[in-house]
Amino acid sequence: MRLRGIDLNLLVVFDALAAERSVSKAALRLGLTQSAVSHALRRLRATFEDEMFVRAEGGLAPTPRARAAMVSVRAALSEIERCVVNRPDFDPMREQRTFTVRVTEYVSSEIVQRLCLVLRREAPGIRLRVLQFEARSRVDEIVGDDLHVALDTGAPAAEGVSRQRLLDEAFVVLFRRKGARAGVRARMSLAHYAGLPHVKVVATIGTNVIDDALAQRGLTRNIVYQVPSWRDARALVAQSDLIATLPARFAHDGTDVGAPTCATVPCPLPAIGFAVDLIWSSRYEDDPAHRWLRNKVGAALAAAGQDESPSSRR
Repeated sequence: MRLRGIDLNLLVVFDALAAERSVSKAALRLGLTQSAVSHALRRLRATFEDEMFVRAEGGLAPTPRARAAMVSVRAALSEIERCVVNRPDFDPMREQRTFTVRVTEYVSSEIVQRLCLVLRREAPGIRLRVLQFEARSRVDEIVGDDLHVALDTGAPAAEGVSRQRLLDEAFVVLFRRKGARAGVRARMSLAHYAGLPHVKVVATIGTNVIDDALAQRGLTRNIVYQVPSWRDARALVAQSDLIATLPARFAHDGTDVGAPTCATVPCPLPAIGFAVDLIWSSRYEDDPAHRWLRNKVGAALAAAGQDESPSSRR
C-alpha cells in the first residue's frame, strides 16, 4: 500500500492507544470523543489487516502485529514532532503545546500546584495533562515528549531515555514535643525504635522498606495504627505519644511554623531512603520547549523543598 493511501492521523491514534491501552484514555489524551477513537481503531484494523488491540484484563492488549509496529510508529511521529516544534525562536509566552507529565504520588502535591501557577504566568499557551503512575506503568515507557517524575528504581537507564536526579530523600522519625512518654531520643538503638508505638502510612513510599530492613535484623515495629496518608499520620502524632517514620519533607505540613507541636530525629536506619528522577525521551534533549519545561519541573520541586525544609522548623 502506498503512503498516500494511508491516513497518517490513524498512526497518532495508534500511538495513543499503545500508550494508554484504553479507548477512553486515548480519547482524553488526544482531545477526541470515544466514538471518534473507536472509529479510528476500526480503520486501523482495516489498514493493518489485524485486530491490533484486543480486550484483556486491565484494558486493551496489543497484538503481536501492533507490538511490532509500536517502536517504528513512535520513532516516526517523534521525528515529525521534532521538525514541527523544534524552533530556534522559542518564546514561552507564545508557545502553544500540550505536555503529559506523569508523576509519582510522593511529589504530586509538591510539583503540580507550583508548576501550574508558573506556567499560567510565564507560558499561558502550554497545557498540562498530569497523571499518576498506575500499577502497570513503567517508568521508562516514555511516549513522545512526555515527562516522568518518578522514583529511582535502581534499574539501568533504558536506551534512548535521559534521566536527571531531582532529589535524594531520607526518612525521619516524627514525634510530639510534649510526648515524652514515647521516649524518643536523638540517638536510639533499633530495638528501642522498633518498640515505640508507631503509626504507619500504608500503600505509599516506605510502606514496607522499613519493616523489611528491621526484619532482616530480627526486629518488628510496634505498629498501633495503619493509616492511608501522611496527613493522618501527622495529626495522630501531634495529639498522642505515637511516632511516625516519614519522608523528611512530609514530616511537617507548614501549619506549625513558629510554635511547632512536633519535632523530628533521624531515622535509626540511615541507609533507608529513596531518590526522585526526571525522565524523558533522549530525542527531546535539545527541544527548547521541552528543555524549558524540564527546568521548570526541577525548579518547582526545589522550591517545595526550600518551603518545607524540616530544618526551618527546629
